[in-house]
Amino acid sequence: MFERDIEEKMGLENMSKIVNVRRTPYTERDSERGRISGVINSYIETQTYVHVSSGRERVVITQLVEALPKLSEIIDAVAKGDRKQLEGLTQSIAIDYTGNVVYGAYVCIPGSTIKGLLRARLELCRSTQDEAFSCMHTKIKKMVAPPARGSHGWRHATIWGDVVLESRGDECNPSTTSDYSVCKVCDIFGAPGIVGRVMPSNFCGSIELEKLDLSYGEKLWAIPPKTKLNGSIAFTALSVDELGIVLISMGLVKDSTVGVDVLIGKHKYSHTNMGSAKFYITSIELPHRFKNTLESYKITYITRENKLIIGGEKLTELINMTIERALNKYPQLNNIYGFSEAQVKKNKGVAS
Repeated sequence: MFERDIEEKMGLENMSKIVNVRRTPYTERDSERGRISGVINSYIETQTYVHVSSGRERVVITQLVEALPKLSEIIDAVAKGDRKQLEGLTQSIAIDYTGNVVYGAYVCIPGSTIKGLLRARLELCRSTQDEAFSCMHTKIKKMVAPPARGSHGWRHATIWGDVVLESRGDECNPSTTSDYSVCKVCDIFGAPGIVGRVMPSNFCGSIELEKLDLSYGEKLWAIPPKTKLNGSIAFTALSVDELGIVLISMGLVKDSTVGVDVLIGKHKYSHTNMGSAKFYITSIELPHRFKNTLESYKITYITRENKLIIGGEKLTELINMTIERALNKYPQLNNIYGFSEAQVKKNKGVAS
């Protein structure tokens, strides 16, 4: 459907849809009145290979150093245009497999990557009645027309639909504008001059990476499918509906502690067997000072080491309540609720 729309709309000079961003005064970070703080204990299970680059590429020598051409010989070969000698050099040196992020003995998806995933899913939530509840702070490239198949950004546009054409104006930036009225996503996840209230940890596991040889000679160390990476998402001073927003960003739906498949890491759009994962929530824990708050919502818990632990059926009840409140207060969230970009990628066949 979306691809047919693209064909019909191609040729128009500017298809950007002007959208107003709803902004309200930012939430005070040092007040928990009517709000809660705690930790979402969870893990990620990869559904395909996932690679989050460490940014380190190594050159490996494929023959004895003594056999390598001398620098003077290389310079001479370049001056003479001696292709044979130059080709010999390229056969002697190769780029090693690009590493995934590793901390000590643990393979990790960094907390910053997790936060970027959650935020981007919310920012890509389509507007309703020409109003969005988020600016585009994650530097998602603005488009004035859907790109043709095969051109830069066409996979992203095919998966996310017309949201890529929305023009939401300037991003929230209180540090330069001194305007502390911000969109809801910036209020939760932070903006220049405003600290975020959601802080994912690294998600890590003691596992063996696998080598992947991709097209065009690219080589990666990747996290294999069905790998579990343990982590948590701390939050502070969130209202109940804001907690629901965070859960929706994780792909959670009502009556489940398991999220839909989301996309993460390098090549998440371009390769069929890369970038798909899902969140599993094992429990939510709050400090003991929120005992009365939970009881007011009729959410039962167990107490362990002066912490209130919500798990099992009661965890599902809490998920249901917070998500329902979020959907009721922010109707735009219905566009992202239960949306699996990984499934759309698979159904539309956008990856090679």
